[in-house]
Amino acid sequence: MSLPNKSSGNRHPAYQAWLSLRFRCNNPVGKNSCYAGISYDSKWESFESFWEDMGSTWASGLTIDRIDSTKNYCKSNCRWADKYVQANNKSNNRRLTYMGITKNLHQWADEVGLKRTTLLMRLTYGWSVEKALTTPVRRNS
Repeated sequence: MSLPNKSSGNRHPAYQAWLSLRFRCNNPVGKNSCYAGISYDSKWESFESFWEDMGSTWASGLTIDRIDSTKNYCKSNCRWADKYVQANNKSNNRRLTYMGITKNLHQWADEVGLKRTTLLMRLTYGWSVEKALTTPVRRNS
């Protein structure tokens, strides 16, 4: 995909994503920020180089996402993703492993047909992951 033209380049969503990732890395809010210690590939100092690496997979409605949220922004660790994918990739998601498969709480709730709050409360009350995921919800008559 060609570089956004100069007249609309500074308003292009990919340009805004590039500015935002640089801001997050260069100006973390306090040392407890989730971006503390996260940097970006020095090649990405220029938007042109960022676009060279990431432009071919950009699509409207997507924003830049780190595949492994503990690692830096670089071509091998970044992708364009929608809000659903990004929400499921947050480092503060509660991850559960059942039958050797690890997903976050929201993904498991969706898969087994439980409300997220029901699954969370079951775990909060000390239920095992297996019991929390496999016990049907009692319906009051």
